[in-house]
Amino acid sequence: MLLKDKIGDLHQKLINETGNYVRSLQGYSQHIRALVFSPDSKSIAHSSSGIKESVKLWDINKKNIIETFREHKCIVWSVHFSSNGEFMVTCSGDRTVRIWETKTGKCLHTLWGHTNWVRCVIFNPLNFMVASSSDDKTIKLWDIYTAECLHTLTGHQNWIRSIVFSPEGQFLYSGSDDCTIKKWNAKTGELINTVVDGSNKVQIWSIAISFDGKMIASSGNDQFIRLWDTETGECLNQLEGHNSWIQSVAYHPQKHILASGSYDRTVRLWNTQTGECLKIIHGHSKEVVSVAFSPDGLSLASGSKDGTVKLWNLETYELIKTFKSPRPYEGMNITGVTGLETAQIETLKALGAVEDKLN
Repeated sequence: MLLKDKIGDLHQKLINETGNYVRSLQGYSQHIRALVFSPDSKSIAHSSSGIKESVKLWDINKKNIIETFREHKCIVWSVHFSSNGEFMVTCSGDRTVRIWETKTGKCLHTLWGHTNWVRCVIFNPLNFMVASSSDDKTIKLWDIYTAECLHTLTGHQNWIRSIVFSPEGQFLYSGSDDCTIKKWNAKTGELINTVVDGSNKVQIWSIAISFDGKMIASSGNDQFIRLWDTETGECLNQLEGHNSWIQSVAYHPQKHILASGSYDRTVRLWNTQTGECLKIIHGHSKEVVSVAFSPDGLSLASGSKDGTVKLWNLETYELIKTFKSPRPYEGMNITGVTGLETAQIETLKALGAVEDKLN
């Protein structure tokens, strides 16, 4: 196939059923959506959106892609590992939850049941139950071996963007656009109580639980992080410093330290006992949408709409590595190629091609 024909074919792939552009070619990107470390802290999985929705698994030391998981048909919103690292779970705007064998990249189960985008998935830390939350306002608990839906949890009045198990796996907490955080029995699916009643009218976009299970941090569509007592629902503190929405929060696995990623393009580290901001980390050129601590507690990863995942040293706060997936035509030299229109040349460049200036 001639290069010109390949570009024409690429144009066609980017047009949806109604004839409208899915995304402009010059606006092509690989926005990071979510990221998580493997339990041994040796690899990072992240979801991204581009021409092909996918999840990539990186070897941190070698800085190469170990596996790419591609079967979802829409945005992959969340990814998580089982406690032993053997399995990975993902969820998508295609309304499915998928269970993968990490080593082989094989999709073991596709779980159907949600009727809208599935926003968050997480393994129970002590067994192989998976919880998923959706824009259909429900949470589902799944047995990953039988692919059976064990329970459907109802009670939220809007999208459920974030869920987290307590450290011992006994409870499940959920944060929603209805501005509430609810606490559930992870075994029976019964609602225990509404920890945060929504009176502050702030949507809950991300929640994280402390290593001792006593405190939940929440963030959303304002500039503050709120710390809540998991038993009483009392707001213990409000962390101020970001100057835009806060998309993601994550707790350190052994310390009272919280990380936050914001639309202001920064990552911040906080002492949740004192409320002090320990460090402001700069480095991303666009909004930071996901943060995660390594299980060994030595590093922090941040993912951004600039298409990169950055790994930071928690002792020095220095940048260790930057991970960025190659674009579809990365490094292709189109210097001197004839028969291409200007728009097609710009398309190729946006997708990674290079054109040297002719002397």
